[in-house]
Amino acid sequence: MALADARIEDALDDADIAITILSNDVQVAIENNGEDADLILFKADNLLEEILLRTQLRIQIAKNELIANLQEDLDDTIETINIEESISELKDKTATTITTLEGKIAAEKEDFNKKYGE
Repeated sequence: MALADARIEDALDDADIAITILSNDVQVAIENNGEDADLILFKADNLLEEILLRTQLRIQIAKNELIANLQEDLDDTIETINIEESISELKDKTATTITTLEGKIAAEKEDFNKKYGE
């Protein structure tokens, strides 16, 4: 989550920088070539659209990476749950086996005492 947040912040920061640079370039271009102001503004408008699209793409990539990471986390969680269930089943089976074995051992001891006891 933090990585996606950082990437989105970076994209927005880069967009702010690009907009500031473009704004300064437009101002200088219009001051130097006032007669071409309409063309300069048209080009600036298209560059602003490009900045927007690039930023949106970077944000979308960050979101997709976040979704992929969440999917991996979910898969790991599901795997952990399955392992825990298997361990629980194994514990139950082990407890039953030990109880059965203890009963057999107790019966065998009793049998030994009867046969060979005092």
